[in-house]
Formats: sequence, structure tokens, C-alpha cells
Amino acid sequence: MQPYQRPPEGGKVSFLYGLIFGLGMFLVGVIFYCINAFLLSSSPILALLIGGLAGLIDLGLFFLVGTLAARKTGRVGTATIAGIWTAVFDGVPYAIFATIMFFTVTLHRLSVSQSTSSSFSPAATRSIQTAGGILGVVISLLLTIGFGAGMGALGGLLGRSLARKSGNPYLAGPVPYGQPPYPGQPFYGQPPYPGQPFYGQPHPGQPPYGQPYPGQPYPAQPPQSPSYPGQPAYGQPNPGQSNPNQPEVGSSQPGQSAYESSQLEPTQRAGSSYSFPQPGQPAYRPSVPERPAEAQREQSPAEDKTVYASGPQAGARPSAANNYPNADSDKPSDEQLPYRPN
Repeated sequence: MQPYQRPPEGGKVSFLYGLIFGLGMFLVGVIFYCINAFLLSSSPILALLIGGLAGLIDLGLFFLVGTLAARKTGRVGTATIAGIWTAVFDGVPYAIFATIMFFTVTLHRLSVSQSTSSSFSPAATRSIQTAGGILGVVISLLLTIGFGAGMGALGGLLGRSLARKSGNPYLAGPVPYGQPPYPGQPFYGQPPYPGQPFYGQPHPGQPPYGQPYPGQPYPAQPPQSPSYPGQPAYGQPNPGQSNPNQPEVGSSQPGQSAYESSQLEPTQRAGSSYSFPQPGQPAYRPSVPERPAEAQREQSPAEDKTVYASGPQAGARPSAANNYPNADSDKPSDEQLPYRPN
């Protein structure tokens, strides 16, 4: 098998074939034009047959250039572009040549033959003939380019199939059995790379699927990360704390005063098994015991005594000798006084 080679650029191939075949077809067209203009001018039927033969030759050459271009590169697009280039290099020079021959030879013959039978003036007749000749040249050029592209594409289909059958080195054909597609890759039926097992088998030194490596826990068992000195393992409460999500025993909760925290039962304090209310439930409000009423203070006998003013302006203090009650004695109440009728 021939090694795969990079195909040549399609633009260069199409341009080269178009230039060669286009100039060749131009020369063939000049020859046929001269034959019809100088040798067969008196026989229009024979001139028409010669012109038809020249057209068939042009179509065949367009098909041939497309076949060769596609056989060279293996692409139909290259053949189509080659047909267009052939039509350009054939049609443009031929249009220039035909225009020159029309004004020098053909127009003079037409003006002489129609001068006696035409109802128009010679100037009008010449203008009509000139416009018709130029329009015919332009239409012939456009038709030549169109036929060149179409026949080149048809020839490209044939050329691509011929390139595949002949084993074109520019085409990447199928890889034969038992040969590696690229250097450095294994053959068919061998493991993809040396040292790698087949699909579904573990690598050397790797445990089967679902079993852990030596010294590693099972997939369902969480890894035990080493804890720092003085810090408990992950998920374990601190020393002296039953629940890491609750504060220490005796500390008040957020929004709770120290007095309310002290009035809670031991089972309701922080750090115990007391469950806090869930979202949407009213907060727990422990009952606060009523404070005991203060005992009424008894008045001493000294506080019930009448206090008299003292000083130089103070009057004489009554004494018990004038039958006045003693100021130091207890004052009787209204209930203890004897009844005196008015």
C-alpha cells in the first residue's frame, strides 16, 4: 500500500488545466471560424455543420478537463473550477477575435448583401447589424462559461471514481487488516496501549470495582481525618459538652436572661436533653415563681410617742400632775375612751 500523501492544491490544478485546455480550444475555434468565414462562405449549410462540430468538440474538452482535474485531486469541486477556467481562457480571447472579425469581414458582407433588399436606410441597417453582432458575442461568452462549469462537474464525477479505483496516493483509502493506521499505534485486535488491560478489567495493582484500596475505608465509610492535639474528631462534641449545637450547662440561651435561666429545671437547662422549639412553634416560657410578700414591720413603742419641739421658743411641756396624760404613755384609741353623752 502506498503511503498517504498530501494532495496538491485544487486551485493550482484547476488553473493549470484551465489554462492549457482553454488556449487549445481557442486555437481550435479560430481555425473553425476561419474555415467558415473564408472557405465555406458560399455554403451556409456546410458552415452550420462545421460550427456544430466545433461546439461538440468544446463540450468534450470541457468534460475531459473536469475528469483529469478530479482524477488528480479526487474532488468534484476542483473539476468544476477547472471547467470555468477553461471556458474563460477559451471564451474571452475568442470573443475578442470574433468581434474583430465581425467588424472587418462579416459586417461588410452583410451590408453589401442587404443594401438592395432592405427597406431601412444604410445607417440604420448598419446599426442594427452591429448591435446584433455584439449581443451575439456576449451571449456566446456566457453560454461557454455555463457549459464549461456543467461539463466540468460531470467529468469530475467520473474522475473521482477513477481516482478511487486506481488507488490515488492522495486519497486516504481503508486501512487493510493487520496493519496499523498510523505509525506508533497497535495493530487491530491488540490492546490499545502497552501495559493497559482490556475494557472492564482493572489495572495491575488496582482492586476490583467496589473494593477499596489497601489501607483505605470502603466507599460508604466516611474518611477519618486526624484531629489536632486537644481538638476532638469531626462530629464529636467537646469535652464536657453533650451536644455541640447547644451551649454549656448553666449558660443562658440567646434572648433569655440569667434569672430565667436560673429558674429552669435541671432537665430544661442548656446541655440537657431539653429540645428547643421547632420553627413555627411558640418559644418556651418557664413559669417564674412569685416572690414572697414582705412581712409588715411592727412599730416600736418609741415610735408611737409624741415628739415635742425643743428650743427656746418651745412651750412648757405638759406634765401628768395637771391631770394631762403622760406624753410618754400610750395614747388610747377612740374605742377605749368612755362614752360621754352630749
